[in-house]
Amino acid sequence: MDEYIDREVAFDAITELAGKAPTRSAYEAVWKSARVLKKIPAADVVPVVYCKDCKYADTERRNATEKRYFNSILFCRNSNLCGDEPLAMWPDDFAATARECIEVKTMAEYHVGCGAFGIYAGTLEPRNKSLWKNKSEVTDEAIEAVRDYMVSDLLGGFSCSKATSSGWEWKLKDGRYVELRVTIKEGEANDSE
Repeated sequence: MDEYIDREVAFDAITELAGKAPTRSAYEAVWKSARVLKKIPAADVVPVVYCKDCKYADTERRNATEKRYFNSILFCRNSNLCGDEPLAMWPDDFAATARECIEVKTMAEYHVGCGAFGIYAGTLEPRNKSLWKNKSEVTDEAIEAVRDYMVSDLLGGFSCSKATSSGWEWKLKDGRYVELRVTIKEGEANDSE
């Protein structure tokens, strides 16, 4: 891993040596080194800040959606980074940099998976991508998100009346098909809402 130094601190340390140089040629060599240091392009680095240490991290659940998350989840309330919608972050995610999160646009790599008891979302262990590091049960939220996506993508949205049913189909290895459909119907709502 690269190490970085503060150029001004290094410059001051070198020029301080110039005054202690025993000969004129040593004095000139030290100043030449200082001038060369000034010409080296600076790396654009800032300290890393983890979510748990970030001034924008918030544990308060402000609405029903936020209450669905694990208690260990933090919410980034930096409007420069996430606008009006806070980002759900794990405490060990990189919150940002000393530049107040503005330039950080990536989050941890989240995954969605299906288990015996529902649909889960979270992060995987870095060394074993088949094990969950952190996960939340998100079955209802995931099904609603798929429904809304299908209505928007396949039917033109809830207010569009041109199409009322559409879906996707996948062929299984044994020749059977799996079909996933979304249909908008008039009438009474059923119990699955």
